[in-house]
Amino acid sequence: MSRKWRSPKGVYVTVDEWKNSIKQTQGGSYVSFEMEDLPLTLQPKSIYKQIHPHFIQESHQLSQPAFLVVLNNARVCCNSIITEDDYLMFELSYEYVKHLKQHSIFQKRTLPTLYKYAGEFATLTFSAVNYYHWLFDVLVRFHLLELGNVSYDKILLNNQQCLPYQMETLHLLGIKPEMIYTCHQSSHIRASKVIVPSLVGYYGRMPKWACDYLRNQLLGHSTKIVGYERIFISREKAGKRHVVNEEQILECLRNYGFRKVILEELSVVDQINLFVSAEMIIGPHGAGLANLVFCNPGTKVIELFSPGYVNVMYWRLCNHVNLDYYYVIGQDVNMSGDKAQSTNHISIDIQQLIATLALTSV
Repeated sequence: MSRKWRSPKGVYVTVDEWKNSIKQTQGGSYVSFEMEDLPLTLQPKSIYKQIHPHFIQESHQLSQPAFLVVLNNARVCCNSIITEDDYLMFELSYEYVKHLKQHSIFQKRTLPTLYKYAGEFATLTFSAVNYYHWLFDVLVRFHLLELGNVSYDKILLNNQQCLPYQMETLHLLGIKPEMIYTCHQSSHIRASKVIVPSLVGYYGRMPKWACDYLRNQLLGHSTKIVGYERIFISREKAGKRHVVNEEQILECLRNYGFRKVILEELSVVDQINLFVSAEMIIGPHGAGLANLVFCNPGTKVIELFSPGYVNVMYWRLCNHVNLDYYYVIGQDVNMSGDKAQSTNHISIDIQQLIATLALTSV
């Protein structure tokens, strides 16, 4: 008769808590990496008299430390890492919840049937699956596996949707399909060793080394294309943060030589080609702007925000790759009744956008 598995009996909120537990020596090992974290010295530019406070607050924040954990006889349930002594490793199983007990692993009355694997898994699962998190919370962690010089049989990913950009980037990194073991909502696996690199981008504080890794690995596949020196990134196919007056903005921007692009329609290589070719990029905050990591130094960027969701993560990215960053804050347009300000659509004042363009000396 198979055992019924329940939610973990406890939580190690941080890896340090696990390291300091008396069972750590039997439970696995820990390797830290000394990675340079540079200060954010390139100031955001705008037409406003004062810099938005989120930029000031973020300028004092550091990226997360980089490390590698090897757990003996641990379990992986979807994106949850569970130690041999039945504790959730929250720092390695991060979800965007207000309280630990809201984590998905604690919402299950019973866990799926356990599959036992005699080998060693390198685990790169993460709760969010958009393009930004795929780049910065999955792909860059391959670098930590390389630095750790660890051996493993399979790479565990929660890419059960097999999204085209996921498969394409794995191919570009030379990861063979037979190395991938896909994890989904009903997956529950125990391995003799579970190797987990630290999460990198989940706070939006990607370190410079992560940007360098993506550039080193993927820019070699790029080719400049003519006619896309100035582009406007549309979110018309996204479920949130549309620019509601996009057509009026595009009518204005065409006078400056801008072309509209919809990133969801393009392969990863085509997206990289666009951003390598661009000299100026305008677009609302969204996962597609993760492609800024591929821009040439000095590229001008104007990011569009709603006042209720000024997420300055791409300003940090622009610092790391030396881009010329500007921003415009529009008006919230709540068309769905959703209380989450991060989902609100945006209306941009065209005169403010024109004044910001003037700052860039176009």
